[in-house]
Amino acid sequence: MYIRKTKHYVIALLAIFLIFGNSLNILAAEENEAVFTNDNQTSTYPVLEKLLDSVFSSNSLTSATLRIRDQNNMDITQAWQHHIQDLYEQSKFECIIEIIKTQQLKLSTEKKEIVDIELNGSVQKQKITQEFYEIATSDSYTKEWIVKLTGYITYSLFSQEILSATNPTLSLIYAPFGAAWSAWMNNVSTGHTIRSSSVLFWGRYTMMGSMQIHPFLPLVDYNFGTFTESMIGYPDF
Repeated sequence: MYIRKTKHYVIALLAIFLIFGNSLNILAAEENEAVFTNDNQTSTYPVLEKLLDSVFSSNSLTSATLRIRDQNNMDITQAWQHHIQDLYEQSKFECIIEIIKTQQLKLSTEKKEIVDIELNGSVQKQKITQEFYEIATSDSYTKEWIVKLTGYITYSLFSQEILSATNPTLSLIYAPFGAAWSAWMNNVSTGHTIRSSSVLFWGRYTMMGSMQIHPFLPLVDYNFGTFTESMIGYPDF
């Protein structure tokens, strides 16, 4: 009788483990399939769409400028902007993603504004902001996000020279990874270099995502890689 009860107990435990394991696999599979699912989005890549909306959409309230750089950080906006815009207007975001990957392009948008004026207008402080689009994969999970780099330049209109600049701030502003995910940046560092007529701002970080597979299990962390974002700020002399 004791052996029979023990056998039934073991079988029951195995059944529970199998059901629990299958539930985890189903949850993980559903999460992986729903990487970019968003009922309010028409695109498979809603983050890329959001970035390009700020440049090309007639309904956009912003006045952002598109910046496109190659793997050597050279500005090649003129060579690619019209092609990217044509694909955007046709909602061919998959084609844009393919171009980004094969050509190793980095897309960002830029905004500039005067935030302070001193000495009868001869000294001005300008805020320069760029929002960078990134997409990466970790353990079969592909995610996209936008980070913002913000720097300030103080310059003299009289002498046309840069007086000072601040280390930029780097922030994660849009990362819809999914309901089970938390997106965050690790090992963040920033810096700047003042040149004769411009300032190089940069920020470096490791993109992380934590997923809650089951309420009774600890979070699982995923590393999507280390990224460096940089921009060159030109004051409006």
